[in-house]
Amino acid sequence: MLTLDGSTLEGGGQLVRVALSLSSICSIPIRVTNIRANRSSKSTRPSSKTTSNNPRHGRGTSSVGGGLKESHLAALNWLAEQCNADVHGNQVGCAEVMFKPSLKTACSRLETVNPTDKAPDFIALEKPGSVWLIWQAIFPYIALRLTNPPQGFPSQPPQPFHITLMGGTNVPKSPSTEYMQQVFLPLCEQIGLPKVDVRVIRRGWAGSASEIGRVELTVHPSTQPEAHVSPDSAARLKSRHLLAPFFLSRRGSITNITMTIISGSPTTQTYLQSDLRTSLSTRPIFSSVPITIHPSSGLSGDERRLYVLLVAHTTDGHRLGRDYLGPGRKVTSDADRRRVVAEAVAHVVGDFTKECESNASVDEFAEDQLVIFQALAAGVTNVEPRRVAQADQQGLLTRHPTDPGSKGGLGSQNRATGSLHTRTVRWVCEQMLGTEFDGHGGCKGIDT
Repeated sequence: MLTLDGSTLEGGGQLVRVALSLSSICSIPIRVTNIRANRSSKSTRPSSKTTSNNPRHGRGTSSVGGGLKESHLAALNWLAEQCNADVHGNQVGCAEVMFKPSLKTACSRLETVNPTDKAPDFIALEKPGSVWLIWQAIFPYIALRLTNPPQGFPSQPPQPFHITLMGGTNVPKSPSTEYMQQVFLPLCEQIGLPKVDVRVIRRGWAGSASEIGRVELTVHPSTQPEAHVSPDSAARLKSRHLLAPFFLSRRGSITNITMTIISGSPTTQTYLQSDLRTSLSTRPIFSSVPITIHPSSGLSGDERRLYVLLVAHTTDGHRLGRDYLGPGRKVTSDADRRRVVAEAVAHVVGDFTKECESNASVDEFAEDQLVIFQALAAGVTNVEPRRVAQADQQGLLTRHPTDPGSKGGLGSQNRATGSLHTRTVRWVCEQMLGTEFDGHGGCKGIDT
């Protein structure tokens, strides 16, 4: 059994989510220790949903620091049901988890149950924790298991997979529903992953004006050709569900910008729209770019709920996003409103400008979520890094790996580019799959 130290690098929840996802997909037994050791936790109480009379689920020790939160536990338990895993430590606050997919099960529950007879899956949080962090853990499993027709039903074409998630849709330190809909999920479809439809029933907010949200997702089977691997690789991974190689190594010029504005009143909405346009127009990179309001904009029902997303669309179909979630302060006067709007505009436009000036193929928050798919591709992939100039100066790979004159190689292991989250996911993939990354966007993937 492979043991991973959960305090490595970023030392947060993403390490656990990626490890569980890869374990489920590739049937790799793992133990994760020091879970979220670089985080703090307000509660270490066991989950009321943990059942001690279930022989597959054991008890673990609680952590006074980080440990599992409700959203991590929800993803863990869902994946365990899919791959019939033995689990120990599935409690809120637990600092160590053992996750062992059943080797006796030939294929997952998604494949063995006739999809026409299966009710939609449902994951509900009691608090407005992020539904999209749950999605980060389960989407690779869903997407790659839907690549091929379900085993046992050779005449049955692949069917859409339906799941409902309840929790937070616009909460701190996690992707928003709007970002996922407008930026990340279209990017996933672009690289060959299944199309995902998202229906927002109700937004979910954390903080002083908290509310549990609800989203319904439909994952459509991929139309991309199956990516085959060598028999040795297939035996090692115990899975034939892999992606074809993909390359996100160039980005065209920005053609237009869309603004999504969700706020508590029409007045705040008007101020934000006007000030965002004015601020964007003063940046040389956006001076002649058309700006439009996205139709998902609207009222949040409370002035403490404020969210802004800016998305740049490019000539080659790439999208880069940057967003801002308000701190949840009350607005009791127009002066308060003006201060809240000014703060939001300064933050989001500043971050958005830096993102677009980086020349990267994807934004920072998409980059780390793509790493697991690079590791599970049947061949070399490349995602252009954010600090191209620095990489060039160091003589490292910054272009398409098959371009004539490309420098460096997949064995350099220099992690000069990528956020801490990105480098953490690379480390997990290296430990679990032996994946080779060059540290600058290139990945060898699975041997073909």
